[in-house]
Amino acid sequence: MRARTPNVGPVHMKTGDEQDVRRIISSLTKEEKAVLLAANESGDLHKFTSDNAGDWVGGRQDLTDPKNPAFAISHLEALATLVAKRLIMQETKDHYHLTSLGFKVRAALSPTV
Repeated sequence: MRARTPNVGPVHMKTGDEQDVRRIISSLTKEEKAVLLAANESGDLHKFTSDNAGDWVGGRQDLTDPKNPAFAISHLEALATLVAKRLIMQETKDHYHLTSLGFKVRAALSPTV
């Protein structure tokens, strides 16, 4: 497991980075955006499992709906896609973390995070 640096404020981007981030955001699904925004302040996400509720993604927000299992599944699929896009990295079986690019994209999606 790697050492974490504390949240040190807003992510600053160069002009080229801003263009890349805008391009990435335009290609994201609403579920992928929701997963990025669900990461907690230090960028952590977890995959949770319950006998009653099944599997879901959570961080500072849980992406589950007991009345609609497809909701949780669509966000689990989005998590896998974000790993493939290198916006999130998998650290352990159930623990995920935003990459540096993931932090930039999240900051552009919601500057108050």
